[in-house]
Amino acid sequence: MTNTTNKSDLDLRVKIKDIEKKKRSSIKKTSIVKIVTGDSDEPKISFEQWWMLANRRHTIKSWMKEIILVDFQARGLTKSETETKYNQALVLFGIK
Repeated sequence: MTNTTNKSDLDLRVKIKDIEKKKRSSIKKTSIVKIVTGDSDEPKISFEQWWMLANRRHTIKSWMKEIILVDFQARGLTKSETETKYNQALVLFGIK
């Protein structure tokens, strides 16, 4: 009985790996950063891009990233804003 169970487990694993491989191959890989312009024609950047820029200018602990993101969202910011808005929100957060 264990022999058939092992065979069916192996078959299932192979099927899962094939499905995952197909999904990974269908995902379009891009290294281009898309800049979205808002109403003011000022380029918008993602929170992740802003976070990398902010870490160059300020010494912010890495564990504060999620806390700052939640604070920004509570202030009405989205995950795609202008750098100026993110910087103003960071000052309101208490980091200058």
